[in-house]
Amino acid sequence: MGQKTEAGKAADAGWRDAGAAADHPTAPPVVDIQFRLLFSGIYHEICEHRLMRWHRMLTAVNITLGSGAVLAIGNQHALIAQLMAVAVAVVGAVQLVWDHGTAARQHALLRQKFYELQSRVAAGGDTRQVEAELVLLHGQEPPCRKRLMERAHDRAGQSMYGDDFTRARSRPAA
Repeated sequence: MGQKTEAGKAADAGWRDAGAAADHPTAPPVVDIQFRLLFSGIYHEICEHRLMRWHRMLTAVNITLGSGAVLAIGNQHALIAQLMAVAVAVVGAVQLVWDHGTAARQHALLRQKFYELQSRVAAGGDTRQVEAELVLLHGQEPPCRKRLMERAHDRAGQSMYGDDFTRARSRPAA
């Protein structure tokens, strides 16, 4: 699995030849549709897990700060009670405004759709139809995070082309 396939070599060459577009964190356009679908699926998996982690952590903090144990401590120390009340309000507001749980579910749905498209391509489906659906899915994506896209690109490349594939090695020197 350490050897690069022809598609992997083409991906590296395409990345180097991309010129001004080389700073963009996605796969080069010469990469096959299987790579693009795998990359998108992995990206949404990473986002889903990260957002769910934040959602669970903030929920745990909110429950803990609003618990009876903290209230009992607050009865002895008025300042601590006031700080805990402010912390509960802030954490609750963060949960309502950013809504990490809903965002994580959105990424889970997108991940599933990308993997369904990848399955259709692997089964010999019409790649033009899949390309059209891929464009629609990209329109449904929330704003992307560059660092997470780079991580997903490397994981997808290593999965398809071997352990020696990295986005950083295939980019031109600055």
